[in-house]
Amino acid sequence: MRISHFAAVVLPFIVSGCSIHPLPEDVTGVSTYHIVRQIRCEARDTISKVVIGYLHSLADAHPNIDLFQRLVSQYESEPDSIRNFHYNLFKDPELVEVRKAVKTFYDAGIAYNSN
Repeated sequence: MRISHFAAVVLPFIVSGCSIHPLPEDVTGVSTYHIVRQIRCEARDTISKVVIGYLHSLADAHPNIDLFQRLVSQYESEPDSIRNFHYNLFKDPELVEVRKAVKTFYDAGIAYNSN
């Protein structure tokens, strides 16, 4: 009986060690803040590359519309200017489908779930 009481008292202390997990900075030397910041920067850069690639494909498909090539040139020469990219850039009636596609992606968001 004494052994079961001893086990009942000691076991929670032994098992509780399993519930403690290391923080990223304890293992990698990099804080969670910096990891999240890096992920955001990489996601932003990837989205910028996808937008520029999409505009390249539109420029190839519609050589008579100089808007696409103009935007590609601007975004490649001044990468920060892509912050002004918006579906309202495509107001012409012949660009309704492009506007819808860009609006779909423009309104999308990126979420992270750690599960």
